[in-house]
Amino acid sequence: MLFVFFVVSLYIGATSGLIEPIPLPSSLEECINYKVDLNKGSGVPLHVIQNLCLSKFISFETPHSWARNVTKEEQNYMRSLIRKVISESERNGRHRLKRNVLLPQRIRREIRAAPFKQWDDYAKAVRRLKFKEIGPSGRSRYDTIADIHMTAINSSHFGPNFLPWHRLYLITMETALGVPIPYWDSSIDYEMEHPTKSILFSQKYFGNGFGIVKTGPFAKFQTPSGPLIRNIGSDGSLFNKRIYMQFHKKPSI
Repeated sequence: MLFVFFVVSLYIGATSGLIEPIPLPSSLEECINYKVDLNKGSGVPLHVIQNLCLSKFISFETPHSWARNVTKEEQNYMRSLIRKVISESERNGRHRLKRNVLLPQRIRREIRAAPFKQWDDYAKAVRRLKFKEIGPSGRSRYDTIADIHMTAINSSHFGPNFLPWHRLYLITMETALGVPIPYWDSSIDYEMEHPTKSILFSQKYFGNGFGIVKTGPFAKFQTPSGPLIRNIGSDGSLFNKRIYMQFHKKPSI
């Protein structure tokens, strides 16, 4: 199994978020519990067991149904990101004794929350990944990471694996970017008379909301099916604060 991208939560001015535990994928939790029991009294540090199981969980050694062939350079790049995540986790919680994986902690803010520089740094980091190629394949670092998400759609979206899988994926993407990923509180735009006229769909933020994206930091981005295209407001609905409150009232998800 491999290892989110855009997120959602609360206010524009003073942003806050609820931090709650998310269950680990069963295979990862079973590995940790098994090896903790197996090594009782052996003096093996917990972070060594954690990193062994985490590496196994997101290993490239097992076969995967990739959408294309993965080059050696791309595998090495993804392994380097995994090592960075593990190293940061070790620094943050080397002496902790609980049986849960210690992932790096990041502070994420709503896109429009001050200062603007945080969004600008993120957008520039995305462009760096998008236009920095890995080896002779011509694939960018951004596309290599995105391909993992596209390949794992069935196993990571339709069931209890959704939150923990994306937790790992989000941490990995942030490690590649070098900055936290901001989230979009769409309930702010939901209350507008015409949400499609949100400032987010301007050159300052996302770029134009209709047709091929030609403005903003993501202009001229290419996807596997061609140019990045948007048609906002055509289907579905934005989140609203009532939906957020319903989520928060649930004892478990």
